[in-house]
Amino acid sequence: TGLWRDVVRQRNSVIMNKVTTEATGSLSSFLAIPIFDHHKIVAVTGVANKEDAYTQDDVEDLTILLEEVWTIHLR
Repeated sequence: TGLWRDVVRQRNSVIMNKVTTEATGSLSSFLAIPIFDHHKIVAVTGVANKEDAYTQDDVEDLTILLEEVWTIHLR
């Protein structure tokens, strides 16, 4: 579970812009965020291999998008 586990354990986003371990295959960068519903993590999602470095702006944009998707899912 590695990278995903860190998101759940820290209850926060994880950004890795220089992934160098052989175990990750073609993964060069990674951003994962938890989605909360009433303070409970209901989903974790990630994106990878952005050409530029992931930033806090990416975290905020992806969080807004996925919170909206979660809201639509509940309707």
